[in-house]
Amino acid sequence: MSNIHFDIAGEHHISVPDLLYISHSRYEGDWNSIMHSHVFSELLYIEKGEGEIVIRNTGIPVRERDFILLPPNFSHTEISSEKERLEYYALGVSNLSLSMYESEDEYRPIIRLGSENDRVRSLIRNMVSELRRRGNGFEIMVRAYFLELMAILLRTERDALTVRGHDEQAKGKMNRIRDYIDSHYMEDLTLDGIASMFHVSKYHLVREFSKAFSMTPYRYLEEIRVRIAKNLLSSTEHRITDIAMTIGYSSSSYFSQRFRSLTGITPLDYRQMSRERDIL
Repeated sequence: MSNIHFDIAGEHHISVPDLLYISHSRYEGDWNSIMHSHVFSELLYIEKGEGEIVIRNTGIPVRERDFILLPPNFSHTEISSEKERLEYYALGVSNLSLSMYESEDEYRPIIRLGSENDRVRSLIRNMVSELRRRGNGFEIMVRAYFLELMAILLRTERDALTVRGHDEQAKGKMNRIRDYIDSHYMEDLTLDGIASMFHVSKYHLVREFSKAFSMTPYRYLEEIRVRIAKNLLSSTEHRITDIAMTIGYSSSSYFSQRFRSLTGITPLDYRQMSRERDIL
């Protein structure tokens, strides 16, 4: 008797992309074409019609059966033709990254599926059908269809795409969260809001961010705000209230409280000390 055995789980764990959502859109005259981006990859399959995908202010013509890959943080929008109205599916996918393109100039959004195109269209339609019917085991079926789609995509674009392992996924996501905080520190950020945006639980966010950067997300946010406040206090004549609003605090008293907690002195004392140093 011959026997061949393959271990799947365990030491050589296979990492797979995750499906975050799937949507179906159709142009009906009320289309709001607004530039936007995502912190994950997005796949678009053009079901019908034609139009443009605008990626970082460059329009790329698309038509029925085109399959488009949008990497994380690429600003884009969709514009439909008035004559052949655009209809497409969008899939949000995490843990999928471009490994081939060293610069934006090399990036090509349309993936040539060739003979696999009909199968990809069928898989996406099957996922949507399962989600609409929601019969017993529909989550497993959606997952199965999605994984087959990912296998086709990875084999078609084997030199361009990679799936990040768990540790790399977590580190990459925490880096993106840190970058997001860096860019949005002046807004009313909350742990619940950040966790929801990046599709993680609040507990997971705090644990993984603290592991990566040795501080909680909120502490990181406060340190950024205080650093910006120090610069404004020493280099401008802005009022304390205006500085508080500029860096994301709705209350000047709460800003002063947090500033003192992190620095040991009040904002007014810091401004006075910085001016004395300049005189000396």
